[in-house]
Amino acid sequence: MIILAVKIRSKPNQIENTARLLGSFPAKANQEPGCLQYELFRGAKDPQLFYFFEKWEDQAALDKHNTQGYLKEFHSRFEELLDCPNEVLFLS
Repeated sequence: MIILAVKIRSKPNQIENTARLLGSFPAKANQEPGCLQYELFRGAKDPQLFYFFEKWEDQAALDKHNTQGYLKEFHSRFEELLDCPNEVLFLS
């Protein structure tokens, strides 16, 4: 099993656009083969922060997830939406 957390920091003027886009991901990801859990959380004290908590059956499932169109769209909008690169933490 692959477990990871992804920390995302929105630009201050893009919080709602970022929230809208990221908010659509869990319903899509949870339908993907090999997805065991995919949740989005917001920073309790910092509205610019978003966190994904993900569990994948194996590396192949995660690799397939990373090719999805909605993630490609998000990646193409990094410069527009985000204050800094995502931080990906692999957990055990």
